[in-house]
Amino acid sequence: MAKTIAILYGLLYYFTAGYIAFESVTKYKQVFVSNPLTSALKMRAPFLWESIAEFRIPPYFILRLSPFNIVLMLLLIYLVYLNIALFVISVRYPRVCQLTRNKGRLVALIPALFTGFSCCAPTLIIMLVGVLGAFSSTMILIFSWAIPISILLLMYGIFQGFKQLHLHY
Repeated sequence: MAKTIAILYGLLYYFTAGYIAFESVTKYKQVFVSNPLTSALKMRAPFLWESIAEFRIPPYFILRLSPFNIVLMLLLIYLVYLNIALFVISVRYPRVCQLTRNKGRLVALIPALFTGFSCCAPTLIIMLVGVLGAFSSTMILIFSWAIPISILLLMYGIFQGFKQLHLHY
C-alpha cells in the first residue's frame, strides 16, 4: 500500500509540474533538444528544470523528460514511502513504536502532499485573487519554497519515526 501511494504521489507531482500531459496526439513523435546539458540545467521556475526530450504517444499522452525533476520526483517518492511505511508500522505494532508521537509524521505528510501542486498553485491563486496583487506575489514566494520545506518535513518525520522505533533483535 505504501509503495502504491508513494508512486501515485510521484506521478501526480510529475503531472502537476507539467511533464506529463494528456492532450490529443495524432502520431508518435520524439523531440530531443539540440543541447541537452544546457537545457537540463536551465530552470523554468524554482525547483523546476527544462525538459530535454518529449515523447508524444497517440492518442492522448505526452511525456517530457527532465533529469533533475526525475531525481526530485524519485526523492519525494522515497520520502513519502518511508513516512507512510513508518506510520503503518506504528499503527500495526504499537509495542514497537510509541503511539503518542505518530501525529508528527502525519503533520509532515500534509505539506509534502501539496508539493505536487507547487508549480500550479500560484497560477490558481492569481486567478482567484487577481485583484490582490500583493497577496498573489506573496503566495508565489511561499509556494516556491513548498518543495524544499516538504523535503525537510518528510526527512524530519522519518527521523522521528526511526527514533521512536524500539526494535529488539
